[in-house]
Amino acid sequence: MTGKLIQKHLETFGITPSSVVHRNEAIVMLRFPYNKDVSDVVKTLKGRWSKTHNSWYLPKSKTLLVKLIKALAEKKGIDIEQKE
Repeated sequence: MTGKLIQKHLETFGITPSSVVHRNEAIVMLRFPYNKDVSDVVKTLKGRWSKTHNSWYLPKSKTLLVKLIKALAEKKGIDIEQKE
C-alpha cells in the first residue's frame, strides 16, 4: 500500500495523519474527532495519547498504519481491497 493510499484510507475513517517528531521519536500523529471505535483500535496497536498534541499517535511505521486501516475496515464491514 502506497503512502497516498494509506492517507486516503485513513481519511475515509475521519483520521488526519501527520508525521512529526515527538520526544525524539518519529511518529504519526492521528487526529480525529472523538470516536471510541477508532481509539480502541489505536490502543490495540500500542498507540499512545499525547497530552501535548491532544491526539493519538503511533510509531512511524507503514506496517502499523496498514494494520490500523485493516482493523478499522473489518470493524466497519468495509472491503478495502476493492477500494484500491
